[in-house]
Amino acid sequence: MQLTSASPILYCLAILPCIALGCAKEDRPEGLPELQPTVVKLVQGDAPLANASIRLIPQDSSNRWSTGGTTDENGEATLRTHGKYEGAPLGEYKVTVSKIESDASNGDVDDPSGAVDNKTYQLVDLAYQSEQKTPAKVSVSADQDPVTTIDVGAPIKKTLPKL
Repeated sequence: MQLTSASPILYCLAILPCIALGCAKEDRPEGLPELQPTVVKLVQGDAPLANASIRLIPQDSSNRWSTGGTTDENGEATLRTHGKYEGAPLGEYKVTVSKIESDASNGDVDDPSGAVDNKTYQLVDLAYQSEQKTPAKVSVSADQDPVTTIDVGAPIKKTLPKL
């Protein structure tokens, strides 16, 4: 078999995806514990609460792993640890919830000052944003249902101060 000058290039092109796939696997951070699949479902006024941010606050001070997520249209958030590892470490957590919305008004586009008169609203009771005051809790264990439903109470629309 006679090799042409293009053969080394084709060989490199054929092996490149194999190298890339082998190197693409990211190592887990040192000390990352076993993670349990965890879904938090939020309801507000008997309806799913979409586009809300959820954060788990570990009750064990040795747990240094940040865990949270954002709810989908069904009010469900599949939680991730450090934003990319699906699941949560075993343990007891307080849960903070936040949903902020701005009105759609963009002000006068011809305004040379560029001033925008948007208002921003908090749509979840402020108690749920506080690590100290939140009544929401979740327990993550290997033998429990991975879905926890949390009712954040009646809908609200509290105007937030402008920054």
